[in-house]
Amino acid sequence: MSSQAFSIWGSRFSDEGGQNLVSYLSRKDTAEVDVGDILAVAGKALPYIPPNRLTFDKALGRGTSFQVNREVYSKPGYSGYYVAVKYLQTSTDSTFERRRRYAAVLREVRVLTHLALRGNACVMPALGYGWQSDRLEGAQPYLVVDYSDHGTLPQYLRRCKIPLHERIELAIDIASALQSLHACKIIHGDVKPENIIVYDHGGDLPERPQAAKLADFGCSIFELDFKQGSDVYYLGTPKYNAPEINGRVGSQVEAYDSSIVAFALADVYSYGLFLWEVLKNGQDYLDPSWFRDGEDGGDCITRICATEVDGILERASSFYDNELATNKTSTFPDTLKQALALALRDRRSLRGSMDEIFHVLTTEFG
Repeated sequence: MSSQAFSIWGSRFSDEGGQNLVSYLSRKDTAEVDVGDILAVAGKALPYIPPNRLTFDKALGRGTSFQVNREVYSKPGYSGYYVAVKYLQTSTDSTFERRRRYAAVLREVRVLTHLALRGNACVMPALGYGWQSDRLEGAQPYLVVDYSDHGTLPQYLRRCKIPLHERIELAIDIASALQSLHACKIIHGDVKPENIIVYDHGGDLPERPQAAKLADFGCSIFELDFKQGSDVYYLGTPKYNAPEINGRVGSQVEAYDSSIVAFALADVYSYGLFLWEVLKNGQDYLDPSWFRDGEDGGDCITRICATEVDGILERASSFYDNELATNKTSTFPDTLKQALALALRDRRSLRGSMDEIFHVLTTEFG
């Protein structure tokens, strides 16, 4: 395996920035979740893959909740093939941190085993689960998921330089995944390009060379969370969060609202930034020319939001007009600009739903 492949998976599971380590103190299940809960949920929907069927090949990365390895899965009757095995990290000095980690993992397992989402071609599939025994820690669960050498979407785009229409197909994949999640009353809670993995199509989409799949559901929010009597927070990553999530001020920014409807629209805004980066071939949507002296990215976004109406949307539209002119057809600009306009409004109530965005994109490109 190349060093590039290591960086692909390592970046996905790294703790760099620490933005997603916001604690789940407000979530009622944090103090209650243990390894048994994770195994119970996984065992109801996923096949058990015993440790002796997995052969270590290479470490891929270590993150907040998982140590991730590339391993060979020797399935009876089949040739061995690569899978990614995500081992839950259980050793920690803090009981609370361990419980918080368990809660995030349980949320991921709940999404991956959701009946309406299993088999969804645009959601990263779980192949199975298992556990290994540790003399000190007891049962250590692991998830087995599909492995891909292509890595995250930004890295794939930068490396392969695929045509615009193929990039848009990948963006539609993620619109479809979010549409399905929202239909199940589930909020992803951390939509960003690094949480999207590119796979060879396999049997899912035979007419396509690659497909994008939504991954990393540890920040997901379920409808039931709002009925448990405790506060629910949208975590996300500040750079990709909607203005109201980060508490930014502006004439169009509405107050933070802890509801499933408001959080779905926060996912929509994050999707708009993701779509913009797809149009930029995986490059950061933040342009250094926007920065003033002494500003970092967060300062810059906060200033734009406070002093301009839909300033981020205006910059996305300007990029489209100025940089993609050679790719335009008579309907091309209206379609993509309409999708950006539905997603990137400062005022939450003016954003469209993922159903609307998916419809706009697939009307022209589907």
